[in-house]
Amino acid sequence: MSEVVKKIRTEDGGEASTSVSSEADSPTRKVAAPESDKRLQEKDCGITEYISQHKGFSGVIKQRYSDFQVNEVGLDGSVVHLTDVSAPKCDVKEAEEPQDETPSVLSEEQLKELRALSEGKDADASVFIRVGDDKAERSLVHKAIRSLFSNLDSLTEEDESGARVIKVIVANHKKCKDKRFLRNNWPSTRPVYCHFVLYKENKDTMEAVNVLAKLSKLRAGNFLYAGVKDKRAKTSQKISIHKVTATRIYGLNKILRGMRVGNFEYCKNALKLGDHRGNRFNIVLRNVTGSDAQIQEGMTSLKAHGFINYYGMQRFGTTCVPTHHIGRAILKQKWQEAVDLILQPKEGGHHPCIAEACSIWMESRDAKRALEAMGNHHCLERHLLVGLNTHGTQNLVNALTTIPRYSRQMYIHSYQSYVWNCMTSRRISQLGMKPVVGDLVKIPSTENGVSSRDSIRILTPDDVADFHITDVVLPLPGHDVQLPGNEVSDWYLQLLAADELSMQHFKHKVRDYCMPGEQRHIVVSPGELEWSTVHYNDVTLPLTLSDAERLDGKTLPPPLTEGKYKALVVEFTLSPSSYATMALREIFKEDTSSAHQTTLNVS
Repeated sequence: MSEVVKKIRTEDGGEASTSVSSEADSPTRKVAAPESDKRLQEKDCGITEYISQHKGFSGVIKQRYSDFQVNEVGLDGSVVHLTDVSAPKCDVKEAEEPQDETPSVLSEEQLKELRALSEGKDADASVFIRVGDDKAERSLVHKAIRSLFSNLDSLTEEDESGARVIKVIVANHKKCKDKRFLRNNWPSTRPVYCHFVLYKENKDTMEAVNVLAKLSKLRAGNFLYAGVKDKRAKTSQKISIHKVTATRIYGLNKILRGMRVGNFEYCKNALKLGDHRGNRFNIVLRNVTGSDAQIQEGMTSLKAHGFINYYGMQRFGTTCVPTHHIGRAILKQKWQEAVDLILQPKEGGHHPCIAEACSIWMESRDAKRALEAMGNHHCLERHLLVGLNTHGTQNLVNALTTIPRYSRQMYIHSYQSYVWNCMTSRRISQLGMKPVVGDLVKIPSTENGVSSRDSIRILTPDDVADFHITDVVLPLPGHDVQLPGNEVSDWYLQLLAADELSMQHFKHKVRDYCMPGEQRHIVVSPGELEWSTVHYNDVTLPLTLSDAERLDGKTLPPPLTEGKYKALVVEFTLSPSSYATMALREIFKEDTSSAHQTTLNVS
């Protein structure tokens, strides 16, 4: 049995060799098909317990994507709404402001040369102005040039003799190779980040950002945001971009479909992941079967006791191949298994061309022929086939890297989420809904009156009575995470061992798959919970309005006192990374998987 030696990037930035058995990881070896083609259900993802004691009832989540609306909550606690799609006033106001009077720091001869440069046709021409060592004087020269000639850029440098000069060129940022000039065209009084609200329908955040990038001819990485919003929903969130005018982004509204941008402003700081306090949800649950008394009991329980903070079904995919199975294979460095799971034909979950391409791969291991069959469809499978075609079947580690980093890491996150769900279910089932000795709790920390990193404490017999179940946390498995001080710690190790894994497998030799772990509350409560019931006959009529519909002046149909169907409209706020579907699950006490939800739909 031969071995294939692969070079992989390690956590410290170096390289390490790893030997993979060519028999166990052969490119001709096929992964066994799953036992059945049924779609995932909650129990497959470790979701089994409830807090509430009321009798559940049926209702449909996301019968229409417009029934699920999400608005980001900023760090200041304000809810993000798209309320203004008019031309950006921040640019107009700035353009109309009178320029400060600039001292006469340019000679008549210099002005003549600059005027000729500004009006000339030679895009490669330049003018040099000798200046001294006084920085304040040089600043006045730069300011004068920008004030008098809007199409010129200037930069201080040294000539061959070492003397300081100001180089002036015609501003042409598309052709300019000297990136130092690019920053000088931005008004000195304007903050460098343009913030705006992105409203989108039936697109996830990354897909929407890719559309903005393509249409504006900018890199997708230039658009920064605080969090990723649901795809099958109507959502509003903040986006920031560096030194791009509001007017330029505003112009995209003419060609955007299912998206709008507005509420422009300039800020000194960029958005980064985590720069929000959660999301405000406005959700319509259709075809509700519960009586008014049952609904009241379920909603009152949710408000009083909260819900189990499970990772929702979106985390694990919707096909017969759960994403946490792929994550498990990557953690075990079973690269061929991971590749085959990603490319396994998924009945009902693929476009016919993608399904055909995957079938070709599974039957022949011919990445080139599979790519040809896929056509122009853009998907993770295509990324992987490109990698296999480029790197070959003996370099699967690098072939996988052609899948975007965020998507690859989501496979590992999915496995971490699966373990966390299983451990939380067992913790609640066997130890109940009160803190016990050995539980971990998160204690908010402050330094000099400012919030800092929370501390984690193991409960003792002396302090266990001082805490509530909402204080208790459980860890996502990782190489640098604290485990509980009771039997729950052994449960983690047992579950990982059953999958032939340990905590050290999360300190992966491939840096992208290295996960330290983190703590997560097992029970959370929704904020500002409100609800109402409505009756309706037409399943296509909207029962709540989006930001875009309000801007367009649309209104809801008159309420009915009686109707063929009943809907429950709920609004609440959740902290980051909590799933609204898991809160709704506590109301219905029914499976939230798409496999079950589709059986409840009314056509």
